[in-house]
Amino acid sequence: MRRVRAHGPGEIDRPPRGRVPPAEGCLPTTSPEELWRAREYAVEQGLGIVADGGVVEEEALGQWIPQALKAVRPLAEANHVAIAVENHQDIASDELRWLCEEVGGDCIGVPLDTGSTLAVAESPLAFARRVKPFVRNVHLKDYTAHLSPTGYRLSTCAIGDGVIDFPALFDLFADRPDLLMSIELGARQARHVELLEEDWWTDYPPRDLPVPLAAHRVVFLAARPADGDYRIPHERGESPEALRTYELDEFEHSVAYLKHITAHPAEKIGNPDR
Repeated sequence: MRRVRAHGPGEIDRPPRGRVPPAEGCLPTTSPEELWRAREYAVEQGLGIVADGGVVEEEALGQWIPQALKAVRPLAEANHVAIAVENHQDIASDELRWLCEEVGGDCIGVPLDTGSTLAVAESPLAFARRVKPFVRNVHLKDYTAHLSPTGYRLSTCAIGDGVIDFPALFDLFADRPDLLMSIELGARQARHVELLEEDWWTDYPPRDLPVPLAAHRVVFLAARPADGDYRIPHERGESPEALRTYELDEFEHSVAYLKHITAHPAEKIGNPDR
C-alpha cells in the first residue's frame, strides 16, 4: 500500500494533465505524473493522505518498486511529500526496512498497520521496533485470533478486544508525541494465516526463528478455539443494517478503550511479545 501525504503547492512545473482525481483514490503507478495528480487531488479535497492498495510480489519489491521510488524521490523531497509504504498483510518488517534504506532520503517511510503484522507471522510490537525509525503514521487495528487446522484466522474486532498490546505500543512511540495515529477497523472477512502449510512460507524471506515465535506467543496465548465462530455479520450474510450496527459499535468501543488507556497509562496488558 502506498500513501502520499499532501502539503502545500510546490514550485515545480505541473505535468500536462488536468486535475483529475486518481481512479477511486488510487495511484495506477508511482510515476511523477501520477504522484502529482494524487497530490493535487489531496490538496483540493483537504486530505492529508491518498492511499493505494495492492499485492506486493517479490520480483516487484526487489526491482521496479525501489527504482520507481528512487525516480520520484527528488519530486517528493522538493515538495515535502512523504511516500509511505504500508505493511499491508503481505510484506515483512525486514523487507520494509530494506526498501526504505534502499530508496534513502527523508521522504520514504512506513505507515504502520498494527494488525497486519500478525498476517505475516510477526509480533506487532517486535515489528514496530524494527521499522520504528521509518514510521510516519500508525493505523491502530486489532484482531481476535482463532485457531485453524493450518494456522489461525484474524477477525476484526474493537480495539482492546483482540490480542494486541496497545499500551506497550504507545510506550514504544512515547518519544514521538506528534506521530499521527488513527483507528482502522479491520477487513470484513477474516484473514487466514496458514503458516502450518509449508508453501505459506515461500511467499516471505527467510527469518530467524525468534521472529515467528514471538508472533506465536501473541496468537496462541490468546487464541480462541478452532470450533468457535470467527465470522462477523458480513461473513454470516446478515443484513446491511446488522453490519452497520456492528461496525458503529466496534468503532465506539475502540474510541472508549483508547480514551481509557491514554487516561490510565500505568495499566498494562502484560504480554511483552504483543
